[in-house]
Amino acid sequence: RLVAQGFTQVWGEDYNEVYAPVTRSSSFRILLSQAGINKYFIRQFDVTTAFLNGSLKEEIFMEQPPGFSVDGRVCKLNKSLYGLKQAAKEWYDKLNKVLLSIGFKRSDEDPCMYKYQADQNLCYVIVHVDDFLFGATSDELIEMLAKKIGQFFELKDCGEVKHFLGIDIYKEHDGVYAINQETYINQIARELQLENVKPHYYPLDPGYHQIDDDNYLENNHQYRKIIGMLIYVSTNSRPDIAASVGILSQRVSKPRKIDLTESLRVVKYLITSKQLKLRLSNCCQEITAYTDADYAGDRTDYKSRSGFTCFVNGGLIEWMSRKQTAFASSSTEAEYYALCETAKEVVYLKKILAEFDIKTASPVNIFCDNQSTLAMLHGEKFSRTTKHMAVKFHYLKDILERQIINVSYVPTTKNISDLLTKPLPRHSIEKLSLIHISEPTRQAE
Repeated sequence: RLVAQGFTQVWGEDYNEVYAPVTRSSSFRILLSQAGINKYFIRQFDVTTAFLNGSLKEEIFMEQPPGFSVDGRVCKLNKSLYGLKQAAKEWYDKLNKVLLSIGFKRSDEDPCMYKYQADQNLCYVIVHVDDFLFGATSDELIEMLAKKIGQFFELKDCGEVKHFLGIDIYKEHDGVYAINQETYINQIARELQLENVKPHYYPLDPGYHQIDDDNYLENNHQYRKIIGMLIYVSTNSRPDIAASVGILSQRVSKPRKIDLTESLRVVKYLITSKQLKLRLSNCCQEITAYTDADYAGDRTDYKSRSGFTCFVNGGLIEWMSRKQTAFASSSTEAEYYALCETAKEVVYLKKILAEFDIKTASPVNIFCDNQSTLAMLHGEKFSRTTKHMAVKFHYLKDILERQIINVSYVPTTKNISDLLTKPLPRHSIEKLSLIHISEPTRQAE
C-alpha cells in the first residue's frame, strides 16, 4: 500500500481543516432500538480504500516511492492518500456530497446520520469513517440505495450486522436488538494473559479513595493501554464500569501500583460478566432519565462526580459518568449540577429522536434522589449559599416551565445512576442491575 508521509506537511500550506466527524454511539444504539420496535432490516457495508476517493483542494506534490523513480520527477496528487493530514476530512466531504445527491438528508444533530424517505419507505444510514450501517423498512430499499452509492465507491456488502466497531450485536427471538463486547473482552483477556482468572463480582474497591500508596510505576505504558481499552468498553456497552474507569483514568499520567491492581480488577470483572447484554428496546416509546451525584467523592481535590442514564423505547441508550469541573459546596449543589447535565442530554435526545420519527411525550421524566434539589427547583427562593448557581437554575426552571422536563423523586436504592457516580459493593451493583432490566418494563406495562 502506498502511504504518504503526512508528517512532513505544513499547516496552512499543505492542509487546513483535518477534522472528520464520526457517528455518535447514541445514534448507533437508537437505530438498533428503532429497528427492534419497527422491525427494520439492518445491513452493514464497508467502503474499500475509502480515503482514496477524496478530492484534494490543495496543491500537493509527493516524491515517487522507492523502486518507481523516473527521471527524478515528483508526483502531483489529485486524490487523497492514506497518511495525508486531510485524508479523512476529504473523504467525509466527498461522501456527504454523494449521499445528498442520491436523496439522503443529513441530520442536524449528528452529521454522520442520514435519512432517506420515499413515500412510506424509510432508510437510515449511520457512518463511521468507512463503515456504513443501514436500517430500512425493506431489504429492497437497502439494495437499491447500495447500488446507487456503489456507482461512486467500491462498496462491500457485509450482510446482516453481527459485529460493528468492536461491538457484538444480537437479534433476540422477539426481534429486539441487544449488544455486548464479549469478543473484545476476550481479546483484552488474551492480551493481558488473564483468560483463567478467578471470578470478580465488582469492578473497583469501594474503599479505593481511602487507599494511600506512594509506590509509583516506572512508566505508564501498560496502565495507559489498559485504561484505553476499558474506556472503549465503558462508553459502548458497559455503563456499570463507567464510574470505575473514569476514576482510574485520572491516574494515567502518574499511576501507582494500586491503580494498576485496580485496573486489572475491572478487567477481571468484565471477564466474569462478559456475557451480559445491553437490551436496547422494549415496548414503551418514552424517554426516562435518572440523575445522581457523589458529593466531594474525589479525595484529591474534593470535586463531585455526576452520572446520568437515559432510556429510550425502554432500553438504555445514553449514560455518562464525569467529574464535575466546578467545585460544589454542598450535596444539593452537586446534585443540581448533575441534574443540569442530564437535562441538556434529554433536550438533545428529543431533537435526534424527532429525526428518527419518534414522537416523545412531554414533559420527559427525570428522577433525582435529592429532596433539597427538588425543593430548590420547584421553589423560587435563592439563598446566599446558592445565588452563584443562577445560570443553571434559570436554565432548568425555563425548560421545566416549558414542560420539556419534569423532575421527580426516586429513592437512592432505586436510582440507577448511582452506578455511575462511585465504586459500589457487589450487592448494590447486582440490585441496581436488576432495576436496570426491570424498571423500564414495569413502566411499559
